[in-house]
Order: sequence, then C-alpha cells, then structure tokens
Amino acid sequence: MKNVMFELDHIFKDLTPDTTGLFLDFDGTISRIDSSPTERKISKKALNVVNILSTKLRLVTILSGRRSEDIYQRMLLDRLIYIGNHGGEYIERGRLYMSPNSVSQKCMIDKLFEKLRALADSKGVIWENKELSGSVHFREAKNPSLAGKKLSEALKSTNTHGLETYWGKMVLEVRSPGNPNKGNAIEHFVSKYDLKHVLFLGDDMTDLDGMIAIQKIRNNTALKTFGIVVLDQNTPEKLLESGDYIIEGVDQVEELLLAMTTIF
Repeated sequence: MKNVMFELDHIFKDLTPDTTGLFLDFDGTISRIDSSPTERKISKKALNVVNILSTKLRLVTILSGRRSEDIYQRMLLDRLIYIGNHGGEYIERGRLYMSPNSVSQKCMIDKLFEKLRALADSKGVIWENKELSGSVHFREAKNPSLAGKKLSEALKSTNTHGLETYWGKMVLEVRSPGNPNKGNAIEHFVSKYDLKHVLFLGDDMTDLDGMIAIQKIRNNTALKTFGIVVLDQNTPEKLLESGDYIIEGVDQVEELLLAMTTIF
C-alpha cells in the first residue's frame, strides 16, 4: 500500500474546496495515544491547521468513539461537526443529536461492565460508559498485556445481552448493534452536504466501518473517495486491507493537513 504523501497530486487533482469533505478520527489520528485517554490533546499545530481547513472546505468532521461533547471540549472549533459514540450522536452548529435509546443502552452497558469488573478489574483500568457505547481502557494498567488477557477471558464467560464488542489499541469497545457506526455517519454527511471529494483518516478497528463506507461510495457513485490508514506498530491488518493509502503516524497526518491548506 502506498504512502499518501507520495500521491498528493492524485489525491488533490480536481479537488475543489466547496465540494470537499474531510473526516478525521481523533485518538491516534490527530491526537497521540501514548498518554492517558483522559489527557489526550490535539497539538496546537494540528488544531490550527484543522481550523484553517474548516474555513476553506465544504465540511470538516471529527469522528470518534468519545462523546461528541468530549471531542468538542478538546478542540473548541465551532465550524466543525463532531460525531461521537462511533456515529451514534453528533454536534452540528451547536446542537446535539442523539439516539433516543441512550438511557436503555446505558443501563445495558452498566450491567455488562459490572459483571466484567467483578472478574477483570485492576488498578489503572478505566471503565467509561458513554451511554451509546462503552470503552474499557487498559493502557494505564501496571501490566497492560495481562489486563487485556483478563478482560478477554472475562468476556468469554459473560453474557453480553446483544452488545457488540471490539478490540482496539489497548481498549475494549462495547456498542449496541442498533446504533449507527462511522460508516453510516460518513454516508449521511456526504449526501447531506453534497460532497464530491471525500477523505477519511483513521487508525483503529472502530474506523473499519468508515473505510468500508469510503469504498462503497466510490464503487456506487462518481465521487472521489480516499480511505487513509494512520500507521503505527499496532495497526490492525483488517484496517490496512480496507484502506487505499497509509500515512506514517500523527506527525505525517499534520503534514498532509498542512499540504491541504496550501492548494486552495
């Protein structure tokens, strides 16, 4: 798979700002994941470049497993759309749109977390119920590998009651199958904003739905779409197989975004 930085002439060919949409994952894409999930920030350089692009492009969107309000508070850029809970909610023009099933799903996740905690809780593990999804972060555990193994064993012996589970980079993700995913969100906003040129950048398994949507849109329409996988030593193979290009980490993502600001 080619590095996108060597294909910029192809990516940017015929690109017009008023028909271009940029979809960015947060953790591991524009924010480094070598720190605690609660402390992660976007760099000032990346924040500035994203802000510039939001004044030029038709649409700039942040997609994340985090709550949309959480992402907004970390960026505070009002022109962006913030899609949280893997597509289950979003903030657009200051208004929060959320699944009506959030209360019942929060209870389901609470029950699952209670059972898993009884079997696999340890110091440094962060249990995060985000109403429409949940995350169990074990990067900060004393022994992350052991903590992940304990979680895996606990999950095998626990009834998830229909909740879907996904393994990411030192995180266990829990979602309701009835909620939209990142792919659904991309398709929705590509149509809503009448985009003709679409870029999506992501780094983990929860971005797989987005990469698949990028392929689907390209195969079924005349739109130019590009799925770009942010590479590190833990990049899932399935994500690599679904993307069009790779890009070397958050630093190179910043380079790509900066290059985009110079072509308009």
